[in-house]
Amino acid sequence: MVGPVGSMMSSAFHRLGDKRKMFAEWTDRVAAGEYPKEVPPRPTGIERNVVVSMWDWGTPTSFMHDESAGVDYDPSVNANGRIYGVSNSSDIIVFLDPTKNTVGQLPIPSKATGLIKMNAKSPYWGGEEIWQPVAQPRSAAVDTKGRLWFGAAFEGTLQGFGGGTSKGGTQPDFCKAGSNNKFAQYFPLDEPSGKQAGLYDPKTGKVSYVTRASR
Repeated sequence: MVGPVGSMMSSAFHRLGDKRKMFAEWTDRVAAGEYPKEVPPRPTGIERNVVVSMWDWGTPTSFMHDESAGVDYDPSVNANGRIYGVSNSSDIIVFLDPTKNTVGQLPIPSKATGLIKMNAKSPYWGGEEIWQPVAQPRSAAVDTKGRLWFGAAFEGTLQGFGGGTSKGGTQPDFCKAGSNNKFAQYFPLDEPSGKQAGLYDPKTGKVSYVTRASR
């Protein structure tokens, strides 16, 4: 129930009916010291060549909503480069450089006004407002030039979690039905979105976005 999307997740949880108790039973057993009774076999053969490394990134309250390291159909894009993520709860781009063993973050500049607040006290954070996003970034994707694209609110007033709705501004004609834009012909968007497309270019180190007036 905690967080701006708590009511939505809570309603989905309640739809499980009596099956909900399996989560409490499982956590109670773990808290009491239960663990798998069968020891998993040690890796053999080529499996022994696998090395798993783990890094911590972002902030203690970051909610990383999507990460991207490259292009699915071309592994040579951004090879050995940074792995990017977007923190939906703190309006930052986070990155990990696995070759340099370093992490970092970049602020997402936004003129939007966010209306997202905690719905209830957190069992861990109490009444502290740890969720104060304005841009609410999500959906990270690296393109063929190694640039990071993501969705975020850069203007207007974002209402609701995720895509949300936006007050203020008008939808450009090239997005609407009847436009010569071939994309709008297949998928017209007559109402303005709560978010725009953001872009981070590692060559310039700048974060920008596609405005409503951009074509």
